[in-house]
Amino acid sequence: MVRTQIYLTEQQRDKLAIIAKTVGKKQSELIREAIDLLIDRASSGRRELVLRKVAGIWKD
Repeated sequence: MVRTQIYLTEQQRDKLAIIAKTVGKKQSELIREAIDLLIDRASSGRRELVLRKVAGIWKD
């Protein structure tokens, strides 16, 4: 893993701390999970966009 520093608002930090305590995970784990979800969504969206653009190109 690579150490990365991020800035959170106080509200984000406080809510993240509550969630971490509730689910029994470290805040860093939750941040990594959130980043993975963002990457998955972006990848899916990109894939869908490409498929829409190429749809029907062999039609003629």
